[in-house]
Amino acid sequence: MIWKIVVLAVGFSIGISAWESTWIDTNIKEKGAQEALRFAVDKYNHRFNHTFLRQVYRVLGAEVQTKDVFGWNYIFAVEMGKNTCIDGTTALRLNSTDCVVPDDLQLVQIYKCRFGVWSQPTANLTELPSHWLTSLSCDNGEQVNL
Repeated sequence: MIWKIVVLAVGFSIGISAWESTWIDTNIKEKGAQEALRFAVDKYNHRFNHTFLRQVYRVLGAEVQTKDVFGWNYIFAVEMGKNTCIDGTTALRLNSTDCVVPDDLQLVQIYKCRFGVWSQPTANLTELPSHWLTSLSCDNGEQVNL
């Protein structure tokens, strides 16, 4: 009887481990993905303190990994570009319709970034943050070791 329990427990662990390591494509229009990407871009802008804010020019890919019932890991591959808002202005950062990426690609300075975000949207914000930036690297040389 005990060996059946051990076999069942080992099988369950292997199954859960395999499931945990599976990344799947996610729709960037999904609310959780949008919130996680918005969080990553805001942290990026705060961390590098450019004169002009940066924002997503185009999403190249978005994947999600459900670790457990407590949250999700997101990985975003995006093209970033300089917008028309100066950092530190009263514009509500990237939520403002006044902050746009110019049509002139020379002014935009497009580059690729990869963001990792752990999202726990059910977290009580008075106790724990609901998002954490887990990785950030860009092909313009900017990266953060977290």
